[in-house]
Amino acid sequence: MLNVLIVDNSESFLKSLKAGLEMNSGEFTALIATTGKQAVEMIKSDSVDLIVTELKMPAIDGFELLNYATRHFPSIPVIAISGEKTDQAEAKARDLGACAFFVKPPNLQELTQTITKELGQGTKEGFIKNISVGGFIQLIPIEEKTCLLGITNEDKKQKGLLYLENGLLYDAIVDGITGEKAALQIIGWEKTKIQFFRLPKKKMKKRIQTGLMALLVEATRLKDEAAFEEENQSEESPVSEPVEKPFDQHTAPQKVDPAPAQPIVIPNEASATTKKLAPKKQKISPPIEPPKISPPKEKTSTHLLHEITDTPGVDAALIVARDGFVIESAGSLGAIDLDMVGASVALSMNGAASVEKEIGLKAFQSFTWEASDALIMCTVAGDALLVVIAPDSGKIGKIRLNIKKQLPDLAKMF
Repeated sequence: MLNVLIVDNSESFLKSLKAGLEMNSGEFTALIATTGKQAVEMIKSDSVDLIVTELKMPAIDGFELLNYATRHFPSIPVIAISGEKTDQAEAKARDLGACAFFVKPPNLQELTQTITKELGQGTKEGFIKNISVGGFIQLIPIEEKTCLLGITNEDKKQKGLLYLENGLLYDAIVDGITGEKAALQIIGWEKTKIQFFRLPKKKMKKRIQTGLMALLVEATRLKDEAAFEEENQSEESPVSEPVEKPFDQHTAPQKVDPAPAQPIVIPNEASATTKKLAPKKQKISPPIEPPKISPPKEKTSTHLLHEITDTPGVDAALIVARDGFVIESAGSLGAIDLDMVGASVALSMNGAASVEKEIGLKAFQSFTWEASDALIMCTVAGDALLVVIAPDSGKIGKIRLNIKKQLPDLAKMF
């Protein structure tokens, strides 16, 4: 049985919509979530085949949930519903990947038909088992196919997605990782199950620039290195120290044979004289080489982020791509949901871009969210964003100063 997740902060609406949908169709089960965060956890559990979400909700709203689902789970269709009928809301929802838009209260028969249609299009059309991913995807460029592949690693129980457009590898997703890093991980899988999924409504971004053959070679190299390291570790065995047997007063002491007597040699006078006159050989020590001074290591983005988090009052620092993908993070993240932070930053960026266009401002540089108990600063770093999270807004001056210090180097890296 397929599962449809309905998301709304009104429990009474959820219960009535769930009952109505299940009454109109016996082809799916309706699940409910009252918050965006709860919905994300249910989507991650791999038990959702379609999402119906209200757009206006407190905290994580439907737009953020829609953005998250289309980026990380593009095979799951999303239907948007709203209490207000506005062309702007519908256009924004469809731009983020919604396959349909309904106004509250939705017509149950039409909504059920749309859900059934989308679930039918998304039905998994067979699968191929026990084949390496690298061997299979080499066949796709020949036919110049556009497809979304769902791949299950049956050894490690991992799941990933590969998107190819006209035979070119555009994007890969596994465990929240996207792009080339995810592709290299998936291509190295051997014992897999490969399925064809429905194509996403929203055109997927081309995050992979490297050619397929180059990725195949690199994935093979990484897999061989991992196998070599594993083999070496298994061959190394710890050297056991000899264990002394404790003395037992009830055990008779064992007899020890005395060492044989050595013959006494008396040297003659000549040999004795020679020994006295012979000069002692001097031990010549090898020349002392000056210590090798290694050149200073170049700072990486990880070093720079840690230098920012070392600033008093800063909890965490993140590098976020323009589409909301969290590239790297450092610091005390605690219960921070990185995916939601990334999605929120992306939406804010889109809003800032719209404002720039409307009133003719120059290129956006930074913005700050300040609350009574927290401070979030977002600053452009090359083609990405540096996001700094601080619980103490009173130290904003020092935080800004350290950000400006690290920003030029970060901008070069992204």
